[in-house]
Amino acid sequence: MASAATALFVARMQRRKSTADAFLHLSARFELPEFRRYRVTIYRLDRERYDSWAEEEKEAVDAWCAHIDLIAVLTLAGQLDRLSLLNMYGDVIMRTLYQIAPYCNAQIKHRGGQFLLPARQFTSEMVLLWRRQAAKKRYPLTIGFPSQPMIKANPDLFDSDDHIADFRIDGVTQRSGRAQASWVGPRRGL
Repeated sequence: MASAATALFVARMQRRKSTADAFLHLSARFELPEFRRYRVTIYRLDRERYDSWAEEEKEAVDAWCAHIDLIAVLTLAGQLDRLSLLNMYGDVIMRTLYQIAPYCNAQIKHRGGQFLLPARQFTSEMVLLWRRQAAKKRYPLTIGFPSQPMIKANPDLFDSDDHIADFRIDGVTQRSGRAQASWVGPRRGL
């Protein structure tokens, strides 16, 4: 009996070490100069005019999409802790997903429904976690966009924005007036 308990303890410790290693590797990747450039590029894009983005902008978005898809696979497989990820990089991930959702939706139509499938499922889960943590006052309800101060994002915006709703795997279909407080400035019709 004691050997079974010891084996279980060792297995749990190995899993924790593996999860911590994955998180540290992910953090190092987030901080690479090229990934910082991708984020800056994405933050400055006009999300509605993705068809007029320069080739280098599309390449930055495609590289970031691959990065987010990898994060999603690791998170959905239990190799990254969702709460730690939200606390450390949630604002970055949610800002970039908001910006690139129209482009990603066009790519999904072109490439097929499997494109960014993990990222789409991950987005739904992260919005739910964001909402729960904000209700407990453990994560901000609203996050801003430094390069676009007119945008204020919160979970309601992620539930009501047409592009995000189309991107998410849960296919959020409800649109509510709550999003009005999430956005300051011109909006796409709800």
